Amino acid sequence: VHVSNRSAAYAALGRWDAALVDAKTTVRLNSEWAKGYARLANAYAGLERLSDAVEAWRSCVKYDDENEHFQASLRKAEDAEAQSLKEGKFKFQAKRKVDTGIG
Repeated sequence: VHVSNRSAAYAALGRWDAALVDAKTTVRLNSEWAKGYARLANAYAGLERLSDAVEAWRSCVKYDDENEHFQASLRKAEDAEAQSLKEGKFKFQAKRKVDTGIG
């Protein structure tokens, strides 16, 4: 939980690279904890890696499919990704699997 909270703190400060490192660590430590994927999604979004953010939100919802905030965040991320593609601002193509840094 400590690393997850630190990821959130880094995100609040706009330190997206540091937030991403801690979010990846959080997911490695507990790969079935939805909130860890939420931290990962937020960090990816902050870095404008929208496809990665969408995939992380999908993993988040997979582990907590009743959380309305997570579901709404997934829809918002999907909309942002679609808009970015439409405007030609797309920066990164996800590998269709969440990059947790494992492996």
